[in-house]
Amino acid sequence: MGGGGSAGGGGGALGSVSCGSVSNPTQECAAPEYCCASSCVKAGVPCTGFAFHCDDAADCPGAFCCVTKLSMLDGSFNQVAQCQQTCDSDAQLIVCHPPDGGCPTGMTCQITATLPPEYGYCCPSGAPCSAT
Repeated sequence: MGGGGSAGGGGGALGSVSCGSVSNPTQECAAPEYCCASSCVKAGVPCTGFAFHCDDAADCPGAFCCVTKLSMLDGSFNQVAQCQQTCDSDAQLIVCHPPDGGCPTGMTCQITATLPPEYGYCCPSGAPCSAT
């Protein structure tokens, strides 16, 4: 893995995290809950499946909501999204909440088949987005 983190951060107050799936209607998990495999669970409860502690910059004052790229996972495909000061551009992506998402300047929030439908990745404007 290597360098280049994304600089800066979003703003806003800590918010709720959207959570759901095709078979489980979207709900809002209020802090300190987080989204674990399409269900809201209390902070500290272990998660088997994807775990989203944030879903856009508004949940991470002065920071980003970062998630590990699929190619960097250990084969489990269980992505974890959490607030960080920077995202490692070689290993992580910035999570956003479509359609606007609060992406950094020059990026747009794009939906992807690799995340649940209520999430997206911040990708360079006008360029295809890759989760790997």
